[in-house]
Formats: sequence, C-alpha cells, structure tokens
Amino acid sequence: MPPTVGARAKGRLLGAAALLWLAVLSAGCSLVLADEYLIDPKFSDLGLQKLLVMPPANESLSLDAPDVVRKLIYEKLPDGDYEPVDRDATDDKLVNEFGITDGGQAAQATWDELCKAFQVDAILYPNILQYNWTALGAYNKIVVETEFKLVECREGREVFMARDQAEKKTVDINPARMVGQTLTIAQESYWPIAEEAVFNCLDALPLAP
Repeated sequence: MPPTVGARAKGRLLGAAALLWLAVLSAGCSLVLADEYLIDPKFSDLGLQKLLVMPPANESLSLDAPDVVRKLIYEKLPDGDYEPVDRDATDDKLVNEFGITDGGQAAQATWDELCKAFQVDAILYPNILQYNWTALGAYNKIVVETEFKLVECREGREVFMARDQAEKKTVDINPARMVGQTLTIAQESYWPIAEEAVFNCLDALPLAP
C-alpha cells in the first residue's frame, strides 16, 4: 500500500459487490502522490504484474497529449515492477482485432475480450482530463490533469483509480520578448508538467508482487 502518514483515509462502498475501498488524499505524505486515489484493500492479494496499457482517452484539445502521456506511462511502470505489454504489439492487436486506434474507442472491446487477447493480469485505462496552455500577455499557465483506472482480469473489477493535476505559472516582465516564442516555450514546458501528473498517479499504484 502507498504511504498514508498524515493523510486522511475513509472507507467507501462501491458497486454491486459493495467493495470497501480505501480513499487516500496525498496531502501530508512523505512521498508526493496523486491528488486523489482509491485502492482496493485486497489489491496485494491479486498478484497483478503484466498489464495492458490502453491508449489514453483524450478530453483535451491537444493532439500531442496522448503520445506524451503514453510514453511517460511506459517509462514509469517498470519502477513498480510492472510488465506492460509492448506498445507496438498492443497497437497492432488493438487495430487488427478490435478496430481500436485511440483511447476514445476503448469501449469497442470489453475487459474480458482484452484480457483474453493479451493474456494479462489487468488493464490500465488512462484519461487526459486537461492538457491546456493559457497565455494572456505576460501571464502563462500550463495545466495537465490525468486520471488512471486499473481493471483486474479475474472479475473485471476496478481495483485502482488515481487522479492528479499539475500546473506551471510564469510571468514575463518583458512580454514583448515573448512574441513569436510563446508557443515554443509552452510546448517545451508541457513535458515536465505531464510527467508530474502521470508519475504522481502511478506512484500511488502499489508495487507489483
């Protein structure tokens, strides 16, 4: 389980099976975790290790966001001893067997169909809630918000959820200097903000067995 020192925990009943979840807010934790996350208290008994990482659903207007977030997911998961299915192999099978080319089409395949096709322990569903840049004169703000859900392959239960928002604000005292440069600066700045949002969520995911 992720550290909960100084955090606020509460029980929650969800679904027809009335599962008890542990909801933890990361404020006060020694390790920076997601703004909000939920973990099935029996998570450690499930033995989840091999994961299918679905293409991220994208609620933002950025066309670059899904690729950036997916790269970060594949970079981070091995830190928790998870074994994600190869990205190219995932994309080929999703397209050829299910006609899925992006995260917005994930509903075209059920969890059990995906679990059988990829022979995995669980499916990770990423969602990009925000990937926005605001520029008003000298004021610049980048916001990235991500959400992750993990569905185990035995009964199709959601056993983990995490959501985190990261942002960066800057003020340039010489806004004229920003003319023609703002877009480039914003694009270069997205990566560390996206990294913070994605890594905070996945840091809340318990270690694989």
